[in-house]
Amino acid sequence: MTWPWGNPPPIRIYNSLTRREETFPPVDAHPEVSIYVCGPTTYQFVHVGNMRNPVFYDVVRRIFKSHGYRVKFVTNFTDIDDKMIEEAKKVGESDPIQLSARFVHEYYTDLFALGVEEADFYPKVSTHIDEIIEYVKLIMDNGHGYIGKDKSVYFDIASYPDYLQLSGMKMDDLLDESRQDETADAKNDPRDFALWKAAKPGEPSWPSPWGPGRPGWHIECSVMSAKYLGPSFDIHGGGKELKFPHHENEIAQAKCGHPDEDFARIWMHNEWVVLKGGEKMAKSGESILIRDVLKKYDPEVIRLFLLSAHYRKEVEFSFEKIDELTKAKERLSETFRRLTDFLRWRAEERNENWLQIWDQVDRDYGQDDEKEGAGRIISKFDDGIRLDTDDLNPQPTDFYLVTAVREALYLAHRHFADDFDTQGAVGELFRLISRINSSLEKMSADNVHDFDAANIALGGLVHLTEILGVNKRERENLYLTEKGREQAEKGGGDAAKLADVLMKLREDARASKNFELADSIRDQLAEIGAEVRDSKDGPRIVWK
Repeated sequence: MTWPWGNPPPIRIYNSLTRREETFPPVDAHPEVSIYVCGPTTYQFVHVGNMRNPVFYDVVRRIFKSHGYRVKFVTNFTDIDDKMIEEAKKVGESDPIQLSARFVHEYYTDLFALGVEEADFYPKVSTHIDEIIEYVKLIMDNGHGYIGKDKSVYFDIASYPDYLQLSGMKMDDLLDESRQDETADAKNDPRDFALWKAAKPGEPSWPSPWGPGRPGWHIECSVMSAKYLGPSFDIHGGGKELKFPHHENEIAQAKCGHPDEDFARIWMHNEWVVLKGGEKMAKSGESILIRDVLKKYDPEVIRLFLLSAHYRKEVEFSFEKIDELTKAKERLSETFRRLTDFLRWRAEERNENWLQIWDQVDRDYGQDDEKEGAGRIISKFDDGIRLDTDDLNPQPTDFYLVTAVREALYLAHRHFADDFDTQGAVGELFRLISRINSSLEKMSADNVHDFDAANIALGGLVHLTEILGVNKRERENLYLTEKGREQAEKGGGDAAKLADVLMKLREDARASKNFELADSIRDQLAEIGAEVRDSKDGPRIVWK
């Protein structure tokens, strides 16, 4: 499909395995994208840094879909793990899997609060024991595993010559730390890693051909990715701390279990959210719980914060930065409101698609000697010419605004396709809202050209914010009937009824010049998410 801002560019992704950017196959040749991302070990509440991964891959999925791909997305929960067992002992929980189940529920609460769309599958280790046992048997049958002196099953890294290809580490680099491992004497080589751990008193275990035990950490993702995506799939993602040993060992297991398959063709690793000074935010050290942050801030502001840097660059946590983004998000929401007020938009009265409107507008512009056609404008973009320069400063205002939307979507999609550069795309979004607001000051809804340009601007905002996963309420409200929209803008339900009562009380207080009481009521309204905005047309509520 040709878009009004030009054909979507091919998506290029930095592959950690090959250490270079690679072009993803076009949608007509490869219509479905398969993605597996390592999920959390659920034994505590998650911190802000834990959420960078799911928010980023949520946008990756949206970007692929915007290019016309279908996406099959899998992310797991580790509910059997050494850390899980230790935490259960620490808090007096007899069953580590039950402890994990409770925190899976808590994780979902935080995840969906941030607007992350559901994965196709959320597999857990504890529900895939049979598949794990069969996979370990396959690795052993292929000559890459053995039973150690402690009755655990280990992977023989010497049998896999490509070991450490992902991390680029050297075998000798692993010796000192491996020799200190308590299981070193049970292995043929202290650097070998566990596929199946022999049972210990007080730990969960399952019967197996090698005796009771539980899975090693790394085997779970090789098994579950193969089950839900097949032994070869497109993208495997995770935090950079997983590159070694977890992802390195996943590759070894998968290639030795299915030597004729690719396993993951592209490996992606995101950087951390760090504290001031560069220290990684971690469960075992200093951290800031996402739940505590969401009590104070709009979840969509936190999304913008997590997307404010390229995924392969660190993000320094800063309340000052989040406060700045709060104001930016308010400007974005206000721009939605200004556009809908300008258009007096009603879903039951206007059924034209914004792209259909844009197509007709481009036809009209192409017949106007004073206005450049879409193709020529896009050619200027391709040549690096930008709006508000001597070579591209279109008039009148409606033509300028349509060109601004075209440029924003042209550049945003190039950022998205350039290794998922969300930072650049967010910048284009906020540049666009500044241009929309300045244009609205000069436009009239009674002018058909201005009206159509505003419709295109609103559609452009919907398109970009949908990919970034923000302004969901504003987007959904567009498709309500007028009555439903009024109710939605009130917040709905008991909160709206309370706000109406408080607003009447505030107006009475102002009329009697009791401004202290009026200010107190304003503060109470803010506590339920209702911001009072006074204007020449009277006060109104903006729901947060």
